[in-house]
Amino acid sequence: MATVLLTLAVLLAPISVAAAWAGSKINDVDRYGRTVAPLARDPAVQDAVTDRVTDEVVARVDVHKLSEYLARFLADRDAPRFLVDAARSSGDQPRSALRTGVRHVVDKTVTAMSSPRPGTWPTGVPTPPRRTF
Repeated sequence: MATVLLTLAVLLAPISVAAAWAGSKINDVDRYGRTVAPLARDPAVQDAVTDRVTDEVVARVDVHKLSEYLARFLADRDAPRFLVDAARSSGDQPRSALRTGVRHVVDKTVTAMSSPRPGTWPTGVPTPPRRTF
């Protein structure tokens, strides 16, 4: 019985050491923050993130449906006819306006997240709570 336990201990010891080492590397949130901070402050990375998020948001918005909803909303409130007609306008103007607005908000958010604040990583992202096992 002692031989079996000794053999088991010898086989499992390297695995437990490797698991402990990996756990310390994976759960080191400060190191992660130091690693990604330069990326978050890089204007090229910020522009790429802003472009990607803007494209995804705009692609998921049904601009025609939104324009019709706005036109009905304005008509129900006795808005001038030219406003109702402008809301129903088709073409690229509503999508372009949506893209401009979304891009502005996303750009401000991405830029703000790259500025360090107390209680955050160097990237400006809130430091996650630490877990203990």
